[in-house]
Amino acid sequence: MLNTQTILQQLSDQGFKKTKVRELLIGELLKLKKPLDAQALQDFLSDQKLAVNKTTVYRELQFLLERGIIVEINFGDNKRRYEIAGLAHHHHLICNNCQGVEDVFVDQDLVKLEKKIAKEKNFAIHSHSLEFFGLCRHCL
Repeated sequence: MLNTQTILQQLSDQGFKKTKVRELLIGELLKLKKPLDAQALQDFLSDQKLAVNKTTVYRELQFLLERGIIVEINFGDNKRRYEIAGLAHHHHLICNNCQGVEDVFVDQDLVKLEKKIAKEKNFAIHSHSLEFFGLCRHCL
């Protein structure tokens, strides 16, 4: 199971320092289990009484991206969001009204479809993104 200390230990084993910003960002992404943008993460750090500028947040997110700790999610609105890598494969339900995000797990038929498309189109698929947009139960 992924936890903050395990991830920080992996980074330490690779020769990287444990920083308070890194620890808090990883912890928040693990706790909330939903994609967050840089501004939301910077706001979280401010709430934790840790004054960091936007550049520091982006630099840390880039560091975590390059090491495969987090992945970038784009919902088609030109806003980059981040979540912990290595979570069970899932997709997202995005509410067009409140902007809420919920994970959704799709059965194995999607894997079959992906393989079929790859074969038919002679295309090496490295990843895919499937997001569902609409109204959540609170906004209906």
